[in-house]
Amino acid sequence: MLKASSEMAKDGESKDRATQELALFESYRESGDVSLRDEIFSSYQGLVDSVVRNFARQAEREELLQVGYIGLLNAIERFDVSKGFRFTTYATHCIEGEIRHYLRDKTETIRRPRWVRKLSSQMAAFLERFLQTNQRLPSLSEISDALNIEEQGVKAILMARQPASLDDGEAGEAYLRESVKSARLESFRLPIEDRIAISQAFDRLMELEQKVIYLFFVQDFTQKEIAGKLALSPRKVSRLMQKALGRLRGDLSSDVPSDLEEREKHS
Repeated sequence: MLKASSEMAKDGESKDRATQELALFESYRESGDVSLRDEIFSSYQGLVDSVVRNFARQAEREELLQVGYIGLLNAIERFDVSKGFRFTTYATHCIEGEIRHYLRDKTETIRRPRWVRKLSSQMAAFLERFLQTNQRLPSLSEISDALNIEEQGVKAILMARQPASLDDGEAGEAYLRESVKSARLESFRLPIEDRIAISQAFDRLMELEQKVIYLFFVQDFTQKEIAGKLALSPRKVSRLMQKALGRLRGDLSSDVPSDLEEREKHS
């Protein structure tokens, strides 16, 4: 009798959870409130970690966590309460599918821009640190706050882990550039969208031009010191500098800051 009563109580609790789950999703569908999405995400992010354990030997854990995030986000956006399925069942299927797709395509050689690789690496490191400290995965808003990137940008970077996400070439990269923006301004620090523009312009320089610019503006070498280090004549260094700065001006559609120009003239 006691056993039957206990089972009935458990059934009642399960039905209550299912009812609350459906109500939360219906509310999110009607309002599109980001805070509700984050609440759903936080409630079910443990699914990502549990699914990732099944694939742990096939790739780096941080990579799989990010891919699993994509699966959970997709599940939240696509879940249809009218189908009668439990969200946990649907979300697990989506997370597993996303990871399998990633592992299947991983062998394809697709070069991601350096700034995308850097941000992706920073995000992976943050996810790992947060998980170790808090024993759970962070929400989108927590990632956004930690990396100072708007949530849309966080989602775009997560998607960029997928080999197929940049298949559109410049169109795919253009979407990333438009999506990744600083969530807030910081003193004495360029917004991330400006740093990305500079990084892209720098990547378009010839290798020797990159070395000259790096040594001059980052390592604080004089043109004479650069010439000695690279086994070039000072005149050659000067020409490379002028050419590189000209290309940077053109790519960035704005003048190089005047203090840098003055420094280049008087070095």
